[in-house]
Amino acid sequence: MRAFFSVTAAFLLATFTGATAQTMKPGVTTWIYELGEELRELPVLVDGQTPNVSGDHDNIDFTGSWPSIYGTPVSQYYLGHTWGKIVIPTGGTYEFRLTSDDGAKFFVGEEATLVINNDTPGLTSSTATLSLLAGNYPFYVDFYQNTTG
Repeated sequence: MRAFFSVTAAFLLATFTGATAQTMKPGVTTWIYELGEELRELPVLVDGQTPNVSGDHDNIDFTGSWPSIYGTPVSQYYLGHTWGKIVIPTGGTYEFRLTSDDGAKFFVGEEATLVINNDTPGLTSSTATLSLLAGNYPFYVDFYQNTTG
């Protein structure tokens, strides 16, 4: 089973969009790195490492295994990195929820401020409330999956 996590905004006008060089399109980009061993926390990747799987997705609610061009789908012992932009049309207070199995961290802003830290193995769900001005904010979700199930 793919690492299950979702990030949701309580205010419906907040949307996730992936960033391209000069324009934005709906969705997120995800890179998957197959590690082959059990993780107890998010590891730090070596600079320049190439992902085993990469792709753009309509949303950030992942379940199941990751298809691989190398044969067997990636389903356990991997690290993922997802990013995009959150579009905030009107300033206000927004609630975000991160649900993960196994660990995950949710970051927002140019400085990649840690907003939610679910960096422990097993199913975890946490929320955070942010006061945001209108604008576009980069976000990142780093996550890992141990065994399937």
